Amino acid sequence: MDRLSSVIEPIKRLFALDLRSLACLRIGLGLLILIDLLLRSRDLVAFYTDQGLLPRSLLTTSPNALTHWSLHLVNGAPWFQALLFCVAGIAAGMLVAGYRTTWAATISWVLLASLHLRNPLILNAGDKYLALLTFWGIFLPCGAKWSVDAKQGIKTEATTVISLASFALYLQVAFVYVSTALLKWQQNVWQTGDATQLALSKDYVVTGWGQWLAGHPEWLKPLTPATLYLELLSPLAILLSRGWLRVAVLAVLALFHIALAACFTIGLFPYVCLVAYMAFLPEKFWTAVLKDPATSETRMYQPPRTHVVLRGCKQTFLALAILVSLWSCVTVVTPSWRMPEVVRNLERVFRWRQSWKMFTNIHEAVDGWFVFHAQFADGHSEDLLSGASPVSYEKPSLASANFPNMRWRKLCTNLKSPGAKTVREFLGDYLLLDRDRRHHDVHKLLGLEIVYVEPAKDADGENEIEVLGASFATPQPLDKEVLFEWQNEARKYHDVFIRE
Repeated sequence: MDRLSSVIEPIKRLFALDLRSLACLRIGLGLLILIDLLLRSRDLVAFYTDQGLLPRSLLTTSPNALTHWSLHLVNGAPWFQALLFCVAGIAAGMLVAGYRTTWAATISWVLLASLHLRNPLILNAGDKYLALLTFWGIFLPCGAKWSVDAKQGIKTEATTVISLASFALYLQVAFVYVSTALLKWQQNVWQTGDATQLALSKDYVVTGWGQWLAGHPEWLKPLTPATLYLELLSPLAILLSRGWLRVAVLAVLALFHIALAACFTIGLFPYVCLVAYMAFLPEKFWTAVLKDPATSETRMYQPPRTHVVLRGCKQTFLALAILVSLWSCVTVVTPSWRMPEVVRNLERVFRWRQSWKMFTNIHEAVDGWFVFHAQFADGHSEDLLSGASPVSYEKPSLASANFPNMRWRKLCTNLKSPGAKTVREFLGDYLLLDRDRRHHDVHKLLGLEIVYVEPAKDADGENEIEVLGASFATPQPLDKEVLFEWQNEARKYHDVFIRE
C-alpha cells in the first residue's frame, strides 16, 4: 500500500491548484460574464426577442428541442429577456465578490447556457469555453480566498487544493488546445505552413493589426508550425512545469492570445483563455507577489463536511461530466468513435460538447463581404449594416469594420448556410421595423436586399454578387399605411404602422 501511495501521490500533486489562483479564476469569470452581458444588451431586441431575427418558433420546432433547453425561450418579450439579463448580471456580480460562490456559479452557468441556446447563430468558441469553465467552477473552492464567503465563514490557512474538479479543469484546457491542434494537423494548409498567411487574408475577421501583419509574409511561414506545436504541447508544459517555470509557460501562452486578440475579431475567446491560465498560477508566484513568508509545507484544502450520500452524488456527477466531455472530444477528432444516443443527449443537456475547430477549415471560411442595401425612392441608398451612404459594392479597406460587432459578423457568415433562408426573411423584417422606429422613412423605400459579394478570382475578373434576401425587395415605393404583417404568430405583432 505504501508503494502504491508513493506512486499515486506525485501524480495527484500534478493537478494541485492554488486557492488564490482559483479566486482569480472566479473574479475573471464573473467579470467576463458581466462584460459579455453588457455587450449583448446592445442587440437584445434583434437577437433574443420574438420581434427580432430569430423568433422562438424557429427553435422550439427543432428535433432536439427537448435537450436544447433554454429559459430564454419561455417568453419572447424584450422585458423578459432584460429581466434574465439582470438576474445573470446579479449572479455574475456575486461571483466576482465571492458571495454564495457555489450558487452564484451555478446560476451563472445555467443562465449562460440558456442564453447561448436562445440564439446559436451568433456564438463562437469563446462563448462555449466561458460556459464550460463556469460549469467546472461550480465544483471548485473558488470562494475559499478573497471573497465574502471567506470573511463570513471559517477562515482557512490552506493554500492548495487537489480534487477531481481540479483534474477536470486541467482536462478542459487540454481539450481546447490538443483537439484543435490535431484537427489542424489533418489539414494540408497547416502542414505546408501557409495557414497563418491564409487566415490573415480573411478580411471579414482580421483587424487593422492583422492586415498589417499580412503584409509581411516572410514573418508568417514559421508562425504556422509554431502555433501547432504551441497548442499541442502547452497542456503538457503547464502540467509538468513548477514554480517560475510555470509562470514563464503561462506568460508565453498569454502573449500568444494577446496577439490573437490584436489580429482577429474573435470576441471573448482570447480573454477567456487568459482567465483560464490564472487558475494555474503557482504558489511561488503568490508568495513573491504578496510577499508572504515562504513555507516548505503545503497546506491542503479540506472541503466542508457534507452528508456522505450528497458527497458521493456530487463526485459521481463530476466523474460522469469528465467522461462524457472526454468522449465528446475524441468523437470530434475521430468521428468514427460515435457516441450512443443516450450519451449524446447528456452532452446536449449539460452543454459538454468539446468541439474546438478554430481556424481549422480556413479554405471554407468567408472571403467576401456583406451589403444590406436599402434603396429609397428619392435616389439615395444606405447600407443598413455599416451605415455607409451611398451603398458601395466595392471591396472595403477592412471588411471586419463593416460589422457593428462580432455577433453581427457571426450572424452574417451563418446567413450563407442553405438552411438559413427563413432567418434571412426574419432579418429583413427586423431591419425594416428597426429602420422605421428610428427614422420613420421606410414607406419611401424602394426595396431592401441582403447581399454577399464574393471577390473576383483574378485581378481582371468581376466580383460575384449573391443576393441572400431578394424576397423582401419591392418593385415600387411602399405607400400603404400598413408596411407588412408578421408571418409568425410568435412575434405577438400583426401590423406595423408607419408614422411621419
